[in-house]
Amino acid sequence: MLFFNAIVSIFAKINTMKHFSLIVSFLLLVNGLMAQQTIPPVYIPYHQRVNQHSQLLPGKQGVLQNDNSRSLQWKNVAEREDQYNDTISAWVHADSFKFGYNPQGTMDTEIIVGYSAGNWQNSGVIYWTYSGSQVTYAVEKIWNASNSTYVNYVDIAQTLDANNNVLTGLYRLWITYLNNWRNSTNSIYTYDSHHNQLSYIYQNWDTTANSWVNQDKNINTYDASNSKLTTLAQTWDAGLVSWVNTSQDLYTNDAHGNHLIDIYQSWNGAIWQNSSKSIRTFDANNNITERITQVWDSASVLWVNDYKYDMTFDANNDVTFELDYRWDNTNSVWVQTYQYQYTYAAANKEATLLEQKWDNTNHVWVNYYKENYTYDANYFKTRIIRRNNEKASNNNHAHQQNNRGH
Repeated sequence: MLFFNAIVSIFAKINTMKHFSLIVSFLLLVNGLMAQQTIPPVYIPYHQRVNQHSQLLPGKQGVLQNDNSRSLQWKNVAEREDQYNDTISAWVHADSFKFGYNPQGTMDTEIIVGYSAGNWQNSGVIYWTYSGSQVTYAVEKIWNASNSTYVNYVDIAQTLDANNNVLTGLYRLWITYLNNWRNSTNSIYTYDSHHNQLSYIYQNWDTTANSWVNQDKNINTYDASNSKLTTLAQTWDAGLVSWVNTSQDLYTNDAHGNHLIDIYQSWNGAIWQNSSKSIRTFDANNNITERITQVWDSASVLWVNDYKYDMTFDANNDVTFELDYRWDNTNSVWVQTYQYQYTYAAANKEATLLEQKWDNTNHVWVNYYKENYTYDANYFKTRIIRRNNEKASNNNHAHQQNNRGH
């Protein structure tokens, strides 16, 4: 669906809790839950790992098209995504986005517009409701061209404790023939007295029994400094009517709580077996300057290099350069694969991102992906242009997933 293809370029693509709506991905990002999950090396461009909406504030007044129930503060921000068309050898429009903000400066609404047959056409809209800075409700709607209205698609409601921690997250689907919402998934969270997340339970809705069915569970432990030590992942065994182990992460931390080493192990039914390992190096400002991922070789009983990521930061702790490698087992050397170059405008605002892929045949860097940002006199974004060179497209590579902390 065009709606989802469009919005995924804004929110992180990591979907570790089995949700498939973008409002859920957004809520996970806001709540910091993405970092709680164990994920293997996967290609995730930096622009898809950073929530930049916090940089946008209310601007001029506006009202949503075909929805006069909300009067919003609109910042004149247009985010446009272009794609390279090999047939005509030119960049063509793909999608565009517009953001609305409430008076508190938090994003209230997003409109997604798709480009088709030479015209911009409405595609979807998302509304958010907040309690302070925390999202309590979000609804996602898609455009119905036959009657020129937005119709319900999915929603999520979150409950909070007195400390603004998320306790539950109910995710529902709109069933058109019933003209009503139907439960889909439910998330349950618990915390210790220091607000560290102790557990997370994920459930699916059984439409036959009309009840929740356990699916997955995570249990976290922490040291006296509130740094995470372990994450135990379990799945529900309906036959045994109990939780059974699936995997665990074991962390070694520095004095700042940064994960220096993360060992991922899988459960074979009797013992824990090594699977992958992440080794991180940090600078004095807790920026990750190097990350090496390794996989376990059971034959040699040794860790074997897999990927490496080197990052460079400026005086403002903004990443300026990233170089990615893969391990060449035959020659026992690191081979460069992708590089990322960042520039910044006044007021420390990101101006450009250039992603390049290494052409090992011709020994040159080939443009792969580019972003350009423009700002007004008050340093608010006025345009974001994303361009992807499909000629160089290849998603079979890994990429550093976070540059700062943990």
